[in-house]
Amino acid sequence: MTDEQFNNEERWLREQFSASLPAIADQGFSGKVVRRIHKRTLLRNGLPLAAVLVGTGVIAWPAVALLGDLFQQVAVINQLDWQAVFEANKTLVIGLILGALSPLAIALLED
Repeated sequence: MTDEQFNNEERWLREQFSASLPAIADQGFSGKVVRRIHKRTLLRNGLPLAAVLVGTGVIAWPAVALLGDLFQQVAVINQLDWQAVFEANKTLVIGLILGALSPLAIALLED
């Protein structure tokens, strides 16, 4: 069936049914339903965005304070003599290095 035949049949069917079915008065019901759907859509789309903004606001103040403290610690760390720190804590440094490399060693031994 071609598009033209389909359109002609569709037009004929619409004419036949529209003549036999009267328009139904909805007394504003459809408008109310559309408004409710629109409100729910706004809430569904707006609440996650609002939650993200509120969460960002809640996190921002402590994050700024933590960054300030971090920069103060970095200033103190830059003043340290790292060679003396490593020599004083040689066992701790070697333990940390071995702990970091142990998953790699275990993976190599499993193969």
